[in-house]
Amino acid sequence: MGCPESRPRKPHDSPPVVNRLSRSRSSPAPAPRSCLHETPPRRRPRPAPHARRHRLRLEGKPLIGLSLDTLKEERWQRDRDTFTAAVEKLGGTVLVQSANSDDTTPVRNVESLISRGVDVLVIVPHNGSAMTRAVKSANEAKIPVISYDRLILNASIDYYLSFDNVKVGEAQAAYAAARIPTDRKARIVRLYG
Repeated sequence: MGCPESRPRKPHDSPPVVNRLSRSRSSPAPAPRSCLHETPPRRRPRPAPHARRHRLRLEGKPLIGLSLDTLKEERWQRDRDTFTAAVEKLGGTVLVQSANSDDTTPVRNVESLISRGVDVLVIVPHNGSAMTRAVKSANEAKIPVISYDRLILNASIDYYLSFDNVKVGEAQAAYAAARIPTDRKARIVRLYG
């Protein structure tokens, strides 16, 4: 709308009065004093996500989106911190999103990371089947997807990174076997969590 003084004044117009105490709620707010003779400073528009990604690429800094199932467990907090530190040491930036073990939130999180212009997505899905739609969105945006720890099903992922579960089981069994007493009976309790 601009400054009231920027429009031509009519003969019956009275000069603007700035009296904040007498102004009623129904009357419009008076123009600020700086508006009378100055042009307001222009705000710089915020760059589009693809422009930010392009700027980071020009600076040689990759932008990586990390979508985690949860940060409620210490293990995932440690994974986030280790991953972020390693990427930053190599000169990159990590944007982290957590779904708090919900099936619908990670899809929105990944779509948010895509719109923010990430170069690569690393996803730890809560439900591998539910993430198919999000991976398709990343594929359409030509963003590589790494499925970490849990496989994303029915989707075109670029890389799957996980543990060798057989080796993990062997290591757990060897640890337990080395600590079982040989002079008496022992009870073994297996907890799932």
